[in-house]
Parts: sequence; structure tokens; C-alpha cells
Amino acid sequence: MHEERNGTGRGTLRALIIAARLLPVALASAARPLPVALESAARLLPVAAATSAAALLFAAPASAATRGFTITSFDGIRVDAPVTVVLTTGPGASARAEGDQGALDRLKVDVSGRLLIVSMERPRAGEKSSGAATLRLSTPMVDRIILTGGGSVAVNRMKGLQGQVSLGGNGDISISDVQLDRIDILLAGSGRATLAGRTGIANVHVTGPGAIAAEPLRARQASIRNEGPGTIALTADVTAKVVTSGSGNISVAGKAACTVDNRGTGRVTCGGESY
Repeated sequence: MHEERNGTGRGTLRALIIAARLLPVALASAARPLPVALESAARLLPVAAATSAAALLFAAPASAATRGFTITSFDGIRVDAPVTVVLTTGPGASARAEGDQGALDRLKVDVSGRLLIVSMERPRAGEKSSGAATLRLSTPMVDRIILTGGGSVAVNRMKGLQGQVSLGGNGDISISDVQLDRIDILLAGSGRATLAGRTGIANVHVTGPGAIAAEPLRARQASIRNEGPGTIALTADVTAKVVTSGSGNISVAGKAACTVDNRGTGRVTCGGESY
């Protein structure tokens, strides 16, 4: 795997060089009579202030860094690390991370078959916990998203025949534009899945305390099963089948013909009716 690392500090060095050049001028002004020295100091004050501002501007924290990875194309992603992942579908495959240097050093990005796996090595003994890291990815298409940790995954588009979204941790998954014939959504953790777009069939299964916020997702047919305290919201236009034994609330917007089996304590609203 090929990696690229960029540090910071050139801006700080440039500011120090400018300050060093101004030092002889300031010393010469100090040797003049007091009125002349004060006038010269007044003229130099804006320059010194600008130099200080430049030093602050270019002196980024020593821990700020970037790291590049060379990867092959993938259509599925599994995130097992507490990182922020931003995935954009488009030509080519790329991976680049930014953030705390310690986090980037331990970040692992591997492609196995067509699945990209994001993980993080454990800190060494005595090593402090690392800061935040953001991983920016691109690939032609994605149809499978799995999040097991406390990170987050944001995807601009999921398009194709069938897609899968699985959230097992306390993180967040968001998909801005779903264009699928079928999508399967599984929520087993305390996280949140936010989806918008259109699908022919939406199969939703919730066992954890999290939330599926998908009212902007329009499905022709929806099949919903809730076995936990989690909440579900989506839109169905033709038919909706709801089976619940949990305590979480379910809301199905739209004008679908609803079949509801409510064995739990949660409230179900579907097609304008309450169950």
C-alpha cells in the first residue's frame, strides 16, 4: 500500500524568517534619539503585528496531518473504527485521511475482494488515545454499508438493483440519495440511519435502541419488523406490512394499504391510521 504524509510548519518558518529580518531595523531605531525612535517604532508596529498574525495563521498544530492510501475499486464498505467516513460515488477509487497524526498512524484501509475495510490498530502500551480522523473515499458505486463501531459514514448516492445497510454500533449512517430496486436495512445498535430517495422495496429490521429516520425515503412496498425499543420512520406508497413486538414507535407516511400486527407497547401509525 502506498502512503503519502504531509506535515505542517513551513508557514511558521517563513514567519520567523520575516521577524529575523525586521530585528536589525528595530535595533537601529532603538539607537536613535527618543522622538525618532518612537516614530520608527510606530512605523514598524503594523509590520510586527502582521508578522505575528502570519505566524498564527501558518502555524497549524503539529498533530494536523494527511495520509493517502492506494486502493482498488470497491462496492461495499465496512467500518470498524471510530472515524468519520465521507464516501462519494464517481469515477475511480481513492482514499485520503486527515486529522490527528496518531490516529492516522494507526488507521488501516484494506480492500478484500470488493469490500473495503476500515479499522484501527490498538494504541501501544503507554500511548495516549488518538484524536479524530476523517477518511474521504471515492468509488464508482456502493451497494453495501456496514458500520460496527462508533464512527459515522456519509454517502452521497446508493444506486443499483439491491442495497444493504447494517448498523451494529452507536454510530451514524446517512445516505443522501437512494435509487435502488430493493434496500435491506438492519439496525442492531443504538445508532441512527438517515436515508432519502426512492426504492421499490424496503425491508427494515430493528432489534436495538437506535433510530431509522427515513421518511424522505419513498418505497412502493415496505416490510417492517421491530423487536426492540428503536424507532422507525419511512414512507410507503402502495403497501406496508408492519410486525412489532418492541416498545419503539413506528411511523409509515404515505397512502399505502397497511397490514399491522402490533404485539408490543410501541405506537404504530400507517397510512393515516393508528394501531
